[in-house]
Amino acid sequence: SAEPMWRFFWFFVQLAVLVAGAVWLADHPGAVSVTWFDYRVDTSVGVVAAALVLLAALLLIGYRLWRGTWGAPAALWARRGQRRREAGFQALSMGMAAIAAGDAAEAKTLARRAENLLRDPALTRLLSAQAAALNGDADAAQRYFTALREDPATRYLGTAGLLRLADEQGDDAAVLRLAHEARELRPESALAIETIFIREAGAGHWWPAQRALYDGVRRGVIPEAIGRRHRSALLTERARAEDAAGRPQEASDLAGQALESLADFVPAACLRARLLAKANKAKRAAALIEGLWRDHPHPDLAAAYGDLVADKTPLERLRRLQRLAALNPAAADSRLVLAEAALAAELWGEARAQLAPLTEDSAGGDARAYRLMADLEEAEHGDLAAARRWSHLAQAAAAAPTWICTACGAAQPRWQALCGNCASFNRVEWREPPRVSRLSAPPVDNAPQVDVGSPC
Repeated sequence: SAEPMWRFFWFFVQLAVLVAGAVWLADHPGAVSVTWFDYRVDTSVGVVAAALVLLAALLLIGYRLWRGTWGAPAALWARRGQRRREAGFQALSMGMAAIAAGDAAEAKTLARRAENLLRDPALTRLLSAQAAALNGDADAAQRYFTALREDPATRYLGTAGLLRLADEQGDDAAVLRLAHEARELRPESALAIETIFIREAGAGHWWPAQRALYDGVRRGVIPEAIGRRHRSALLTERARAEDAAGRPQEASDLAGQALESLADFVPAACLRARLLAKANKAKRAAALIEGLWRDHPHPDLAAAYGDLVADKTPLERLRRLQRLAALNPAAADSRLVLAEAALAAELWGEARAQLAPLTEDSAGGDARAYRLMADLEEAEHGDLAAARRWSHLAQAAAAAPTWICTACGAAQPRWQALCGNCASFNRVEWREPPRVSRLSAPPVDNAPQVDVGSPC
């Protein structure tokens, strides 16, 4: 390479200079006379130069021997300290690995070893705090994390540690306060942003939660798709609050914004349709529901659509709902809506025609259709035995979809942002309840026996 070549060249340059100097002195020996007391020394310049070089070399060697002897203890202590420091850092790294692995006893042992070897609280305090928390020693962990907060370099880590401790102890007020402090120290902290969002939403503070959500999406902490879904839920709850406070226009605007975030969000659509109807904008309300029904038929949409003609006769109501069902005639919800409206209008043939495709399979049909068939048999013919047979099939069939919390599995009477059972945020979804096995029931009256003993 280039560097060794330059060194080789420089060595020869130095050697050439020395040789040239020696040759020059040999060609010009000169004379040097030294008188010291009664002694006189006569010699050449070259010998004097050689003597001076030898003397300088002896002085340099002596200086290095003296310096090495004098500095030996300090060097020994320095090497010993270096070995202790290396062992301390090894204990520190192994302690962090033990915490990641969940080995509380090993983490505690390594934390003590790191403290003894390093004797630097700024380095070992975090490991000691994590080890104490892992061992369940909340008081010690609190002391360590509090000490970390006193150092500007570790203030965020101490705050985050205290936040986790407060969360484990169920101190919601402290959790929210520490989360805000952590975000001030580190605005991009995922822990701080997510904690603020979840806590504010869980407390029903919709607008602060929405601000935290916006910050999280902007910084990439919360994925954009999830952010849109959460934003729609928050705006819907804010719309409900505005409506309850007697501000229908503000509520309608917020419901519209919720639909901008999630166009097929049924709760927001139903709320906005109702608010538009109250503002004498029934046509806009109907158009909103009709637009969703084409691709997302839902019982709540049908109920909201029916409320637009609640003051009409049953026959007029049926005709209006036929317009909605015609937008998606093959959907089960379209047939169920028309069958229920036909029953109310006492149009038995129309009701039976709509329910027939949904009740052909007596082992796996729609429970809602079976219940309507039971009502139809009783209303049209007064046939209680047939009504009981259909009711029996409805009980054996899979439960109809409803609002279910995906966090705890609890059914909800209506959609809400917070689960009424576990208070999880935005986990309530429209789906079938979990299927369970049912025991076979004896046949009712003279009805044909239906095997419902196999697991659903």
